[in-house]
Amino acid sequence: LATGYRERPLDALLGGLDPYLRRDASQRPRIDDQYRLVLDPTVTGHVYVQNAERHTHGVGAPDLGLAA
Repeated sequence: LATGYRERPLDALLGGLDPYLRRDASQRPRIDDQYRLVLDPTVTGHVYVQNAERHTHGVGAPDLGLAA
């Protein structure tokens, strides 16, 4: 793209959560319908994501204007 934007994997950023992170069949982080990472049930907190859920919520997910 002319903007220079490129999608980067989240693995380096989420490295500390890796033992608790649930992944899909393509090894991408699973995202629930509340835009949270799906973690091991022993984890009591939540990690919300923005612009990391296109593979589960579609191309319109990061563009709040499309939902309006």
